[in-house]
Amino acid sequence: MHAILGYAFLIAGIFYWVVGIYAVVVSKIFMPLTGHRVLDWIRDDKYYCALLPSWIVILVLLSWVNWLAMKYFRHG
Repeated sequence: MHAILGYAFLIAGIFYWVVGIYAVVVSKIFMPLTGHRVLDWIRDDKYYCALLPSWIVILVLLSWVNWLAMKYFRHG
């Protein structure tokens, strides 16, 4: 079970990194207009390309702190 969870976290982390690098770097420097609505929105965006990935990091950190506080409350 722990191996499956570990692989799931590894795959999610790699996916998150690839999407983040594409949104922040690749789409701004190397991508021409594609005609695809979502890809062109990511390319032309100046604000959400960095805001949304940072929200995910903060959400994960706050969820971990919430879980840790619950464990301290139950076992402390």
